[in-house]
Amino acid sequence: MSIIAGQGDAARSLALLWGEGEAGSERTAPGPKPALSVAAVVAAAVEVADEGGIAALSMRAVADRLGRSSMALYTYVPGKAELLDLMYDRAHAELPGAYPQDDGWRAAATAWAADLRALYLRHPWLLQVSYARPVLGPCEQRVMEALAGVLFATGLPASTLRAAAAALFDLVRGGARTRAMVRRGWLR
Repeated sequence: MSIIAGQGDAARSLALLWGEGEAGSERTAPGPKPALSVAAVVAAAVEVADEGGIAALSMRAVADRLGRSSMALYTYVPGKAELLDLMYDRAHAELPGAYPQDDGWRAAATAWAADLRALYLRHPWLLQVSYARPVLGPCEQRVMEALAGVLFATGLPASTLRAAAAALFDLVRGGARTRAMVRRGWLR
């Protein structure tokens, strides 16, 4: 399983992730309004990656799915690297923003881990995106904030909480990566 590093231009990705300066949103040029949206491009790209993995993801494949030319996509996203950042964050939108702690923090942490693992198995291409430089989008942040809220209930000091969150995240990601590799026949 290859890892995709060197994600998109941070400033461009962050502007799109947080809804600032979405291409085509304040169009003043003459001519027809753009028929797509960043969200539609990202959704199509997620579908392409879900079906064929990162190797199948290209601007051409996404454009074909949308019935457009690949050049038309550059109206919405600067390039494939930024598109991948947007896809990564969009996939994390599927996870809850909080976990009830009625049964204690351990049950909530277990639910968080199970949901994250299921997300990775639904979208195994996520495991190929390096998190050495986090995407820092709103959905990814909400996932980490949900875990922080759960772990805060342990009463551990902040420095220990950071280490515990990182360890749990790494454990879930590693376990999901192994499972995804077994599913694809890369490990037996």
